[in-house]
Amino acid sequence: MYVLSVFLLSSMALIIHVILSSITVIRRKQPVKSLRPGVVYIAILVLLFEIRFPSYVDGMRESISTGVSRAELQVFATDVQTRIFNWNTADDSQRNVKFFREKFPRLLALSPIPPRFRITTDYVDVFYGSALTKHWGFIVGDISQFPMGHIPEGMYHQVYDGVWVYHDTW
Repeated sequence: MYVLSVFLLSSMALIIHVILSSITVIRRKQPVKSLRPGVVYIAILVLLFEIRFPSYVDGMRESISTGVSRAELQVFATDVQTRIFNWNTADDSQRNVKFFREKFPRLLALSPIPPRFRITTDYVDVFYGSALTKHWGFIVGDISQFPMGHIPEGMYHQVYDGVWVYHDTW
């Protein structure tokens, strides 16, 4: 959290520096060389947004493939789809998550964040993260029925037949 604050403050300071340097360069009181830090900073930001870095997907794919078998995932999906759970309140959701974490400890220990579930007849989607930001998860079942519109190209990978991991943006 502190790293983000320091980054934002330093970004604001650099942006102010670039604006002030631009004004002084336009008035010809300072050489154009003073704009170089701002140009370099903007180039670095553009590169950070354009370059694909390893993401949660790669770590989740490795965690699932080394820690959980396909059979365990299928048992999990069948169990979730056949039971009727009440997800209406936060207490009910916490109780359900606790039940599944006790029953499938290796599967739902991928993140300390409580998982959320999207259960349909075609697939079971277990995802972590905030509803307002990016989140990551895995799908067990038919991925052709999963709404893929918000998942960028290359941000989902197949782990086993019928098991996928993804990292999406909303």
